[in-house]
Amino acid sequence: MKYVGFLRQVLVGNWPSRIYLGVVTAAMLLWLVVTLTWTQPDANMSGVSALLLTLPVSLMVLMASSDAPGHPELYVAAVVVGALVNDAVIGLVAYAARRSGPR
Repeated sequence: MKYVGFLRQVLVGNWPSRIYLGVVTAAMLLWLVVTLTWTQPDANMSGVSALLLTLPVSLMVLMASSDAPGHPELYVAAVVVGALVNDAVIGLVAYAARRSGPR
């Protein structure tokens, strides 16, 4: 049970992680709205913002599959995995900074 509390603290128990997840969620919602309402024949770049926010992990997940262009669910999975890994790193840095305190 102690591990679950620590994991929650690292992933969503600090403001930097919450802000990061909020920005990624907003980028994904923008991508969803633009994808559902875009009627032009040319490509739009709305999905790139969420991918850029979750680099480098999201790019590695996309590169692991050769089917990436035709499957939007793989894109969503790559962004979610990338966001969670980046969020964990942000949370660990915030946890370490808070634990060490001012010197």
